[in-house]
Formats: sequence, structure tokens, C-alpha cells
Amino acid sequence: MDTIPNWKFLDAISYIRYGYFVIALNELTGLDIACDTGKKCTITSGEQIMAQFGYDKFNMGDCVGYLVLLNVGFRLIAYLGLRFIKS
Repeated sequence: MDTIPNWKFLDAISYIRYGYFVIALNELTGLDIACDTGKKCTITSGEQIMAQFGYDKFNMGDCVGYLVLLNVGFRLIAYLGLRFIKS
């Protein structure tokens, strides 16, 4: 197991991660969850779900900014690769 590299940094450049966070923040912010009568509810709001999964550390503006930055960065890398790599 010592030979397996640590690739945890790769989730920071995943556009799927930030896209999912934007969707989750949009859907869960301000959400009120109604319970059936006679049952005890442990989660009654979208904010509780965000806190449970750690989504409260992000906001929509940051995630959209990261998505734009990743898009520009990936396009720049692709352009430089096509421009300067000779076949």
C-alpha cells in the first residue's frame, strides 16, 4: 500500500465537484422539510443537510468562480499544447 500515490489534490481541479456544489447549494438553501404527523424529524431544513455534508463551507459565487477559472485554465493548457507541441 505504500506504493499507491496520494492523488487527493485532484478533487480541487474537478469541474464536476464545483458544478455539483452549485446545484446542491441552489436546491438546499432555504429548503424547509415537512415531516409526517406523529413522526420525529431529525432534519428539518436544507441548511442542516448542507452542514451535515460540509457544503456550508462553500458559496455559489466561489464555486462559479472556480468553474470559470478551471474552464479558462483548461482551455489555455489545450491551446498551448496544440500551439507548441510539434508532431
